[in-house]
Amino acid sequence: MKEQLLEKMKFNSQNYNLDEIKWLINNRGHPNSESRDKLIYRTFVRGMAKELFSIDQVRYMIDQLLEKDFILFEIDKKGEATLKRSFSLLLLSLIVTYDNEKGSIYYKLLDEEAFKKIENDTLTYFYKELDFSGYSDRFGWVHTFAHAADLMVAIVKHPLFNKKNLEAIWRAIMNYFRKIEIKPADDEEYRLVYIIKELFVHNILHEDKLKVWINREKFPRKNNKEYYQWSAFRSFCMAIYIELDHLSLISDELQKCLYDHINR
Repeated sequence: MKEQLLEKMKFNSQNYNLDEIKWLINNRGHPNSESRDKLIYRTFVRGMAKELFSIDQVRYMIDQLLEKDFILFEIDKKGEATLKRSFSLLLLSLIVTYDNEKGSIYYKLLDEEAFKKIENDTLTYFYKELDFSGYSDRFGWVHTFAHAADLMVAIVKHPLFNKKNLEAIWRAIMNYFRKIEIKPADDEEYRLVYIIKELFVHNILHEDKLKVWINREKFPRKNNKEYYQWSAFRSFCMAIYIELDHLSLISDELQKCLYDHINR
């Protein structure tokens, strides 16, 4: 099957059959990084961008990912189970993104129930995932929470996003910082910033609320673990400052709030 799919990558107009779709989904978290990143995920990206998958095939992908709870697949296990969860998140981020693109044939394929499940399962993932891998010597790029952030970004940009979950999203992000035991080495905390950025860009989150959230977070530094948690949160605040300043979306008051936490 790999050779067959590799051959299709050479052509711009090759469509895919259902057996190929099934193989791609079943191997979304393939332990070999070459197969996973350069063949399987790239095929998904190419297929969605060039509309090489039929509408029914994308509906099949959605059904498989949601009916089998792939976001939370064997959530208490690490290793290959982590890869399956992480790349389920990444595949769903593609689907949610194209579901929100008016020019795409995949526009509005997700009904409210399916979208709600994706949103709720993603929030649950932030609380239940215990594998914080960015890069793995064994598996290559795993990017657990970076991929969760990518999906959450697509969710908050979508018109079906439940704005009542705003506080829940902040708590989910903070839960990440309070669970890590070492400082992230692969910029995972910076990917989380894009969630905050998009909430600002889409006028869902306002600075008064963000200031309240930031000011209430306390990170003691009594041991190495607590220091790493504080340091990661500090990097997060610094990145928020940079992103919002670049977009001219930051006031003097919010600058001071972030600056105080960066230099605390």
